[in-house]
Amino acid sequence: MNFEKYPSKEAFEYPFSFIEDNAVGYYLKDILVPLPTEGMKTVFEDPGNFPHNIQVYLFGRKRENDVSDWDLLCLLDNGNYAYYTAGCDYTGFDCRGEMKLYVAKTLGKLVDMAMPQEVRDAFTNIFNDEG
Repeated sequence: MNFEKYPSKEAFEYPFSFIEDNAVGYYLKDILVPLPTEGMKTVFEDPGNFPHNIQVYLFGRKRENDVSDWDLLCLLDNGNYAYYTAGCDYTGFDCRGEMKLYVAKTLGKLVDMAMPQEVRDAFTNIFNDEG
């Protein structure tokens, strides 16, 4: 799985380089995915100037083209948490890829509602091993 606690910023430079790239078109407004609220209304929390406003890289994994997704859980400078996932085929993001960004005010909501089970389990195992 190769998940890490506090991954390096450099591990995400490749997929981040395509966000807001006018030639490719991964705009924040297009990759932002709403999470339901208690009333099942969808609400978009503020991603700020993602990815430039990431304060803490909490958890994630660096991947390679056509292998698996990049996953990142982070704290933003506005106090919101973000879960970012991105993947592409062997040709790269400029040909065939996908990105999603989920933002929530609480870490728990993001972990419960945005992360796939495999990622959630890895997150729980890594952070529960702190002792």
